[in-house]
Amino acid sequence: MRLYLARLLCAGILFLFGSTARAAVIGFDDLTNLEIPAGYGGFVWPAWTVNAGSGSSWHSPPNVAWSYGYSFVLSGSPFSFNDAWFATLDTDFLRLQIIGFDGYGNVICTKTITDLSGTAQLYSFGWSGLAALQFVSLDATGNVSPFTMDDFRVNEAAPVPEPATMLILSSGLLGLVAVRKKFRKI
Repeated sequence: MRLYLARLLCAGILFLFGSTARAAVIGFDDLTNLEIPAGYGGFVWPAWTVNAGSGSSWHSPPNVAWSYGYSFVLSGSPFSFNDAWFATLDTDFLRLQIIGFDGYGNVICTKTITDLSGTAQLYSFGWSGLAALQFVSLDATGNVSPFTMDDFRVNEAAPVPEPATMLILSSGLLGLVAVRKKFRKI
């Protein structure tokens, strides 16, 4: 009976402390209406719409999100922004500034993409602890201009060497069992 309980305890510890990562790729392909609804993918999307079709601005058709000028992505809980595909919608070159805010409204990250073109490109960020993102898109003359975003990837944990972690934990547990058996013999 004790051996059964010990095994059950070990399994419970592995289950509780095993690494879980909540990753999401928001691709906008399942949307049919023009505006992105609040709560979609766990975010609020003011001033964002969906554009259906295909072309070089689309990373993964049929839909991309697009916005014009100054736009936000808001969340009620902290999140990490890993990467996304961006492109211009109707100009050859665009400057896109992305600003990350914490829950208190403080700027914690910024990145400016100066060579955004009509062909979708993947840009990596690796930002965490965010409550909101602001996107500012300006063309070469300083006028606001639309841009597209696709496959918005959030909350993806860095790779964890799980087999090594489990091996170390198992070795420690086996060592404890061996020490306990040794002291029982004495």
